[in-house]
Amino acid sequence: MLRELADRAIQRYSDPQMRLNAAREQLQLIVLAALHDAGAFRSIAFVGGTCLRIVHGLRRYSEDLDFSQIDDSEYDFQKILERIAAKLKAVGIVHSIKARSVKTVQSAQIRFPQIRRMIGEHPMADAKLTIKLEVDTRPPGGWMTEHHIRQTEFGLTALVAYDLPSLFAGKIHALCCRKYTKGRDWYDLVWYLTRQPPVEPNTDMLTKALVQTEGNTAWDGREWRAHLQQRIEPLDLPAVVADIAPFIERPEELDVFSIAGLLNLTTERT
Repeated sequence: MLRELADRAIQRYSDPQMRLNAAREQLQLIVLAALHDAGAFRSIAFVGGTCLRIVHGLRRYSEDLDFSQIDDSEYDFQKILERIAAKLKAVGIVHSIKARSVKTVQSAQIRFPQIRRMIGEHPMADAKLTIKLEVDTRPPGGWMTEHHIRQTEFGLTALVAYDLPSLFAGKIHALCCRKYTKGRDWYDLVWYLTRQPPVEPNTDMLTKALVQTEGNTAWDGREWRAHLQQRIEPLDLPAVVADIAPFIERPEELDVFSIAGLLNLTTERT
C-alpha cells in the first residue's frame, strides 16, 4: 500500500514537497477510516484545517488531524490509537505511534518511515513523515456539529465535524490568540470570507473560547472583525506567504495577500 501511495503522489506531482502533501493526505484518509470503523465519531468531532480540506474542499494541504471531544460516554483515546494501528497494519503500512497528554489535550505522533525517501523528498531511508493527531478534551461550549459521508478509495467514511460557523469561530480564536503568526490561518480566513454564500462565525462559541483562554481580558465574540484588523496591520506578509507556500497547488494565489486586501475583507458591509 505504501508503494502505491508513493507512486500516485509521484504521478500527480513533479515537486517533492507536493508529493509529500499528497502522500500525507492519503495517510490521513486511512486514519479517518480507522476512526470511522472504531465508532470514534460518536465521541469526537473533526475540526481544523485538515477538516476544511477533506470535508469542504479547501485548496491547501494540511499536516495534522485535530478533533474536539463532544461526548465522554464512549471516549477512549487509547482504543482509538489501537484501532488506527490495526488499520495501518492491515493495509501493510509500517508505522509507529507515540502518545502523550498535556493538560486537556491528548495527542499522538504517528510516524511513517520510508515514504519521504520513496517519493524523492528526502534522501535518507529512515526519514519519517509524521502526522500529529490531537484531541481537545475540554473544548469551549457553543459548538454545533454536522454529519458527512465521504467516498474515498478506502470506502465510505462517515464523519462528524463542527459546522462551518463553529470552525470559523475556532479559526478566529486562533488568529487572535495565537502567540505567533501562522500563515495558513490567514489563508483559511480569506477562504471563509470569500465563500458564497457567506459564512458568519459562531460568536457564542467564540466568546466562550475567549473566556476559556483569556479570562477577565476576554472580549465579546461579536467584535471579531475589529480584533482581526488589529492583528492584520502589523502582519509580516513575507512570513505569512512563506508559511503558506509549501501547501498550495497554485502559487499565484499567494499574490492576493496584502494588508489592504485583508483589512478590506474584514470590514463589515452595511
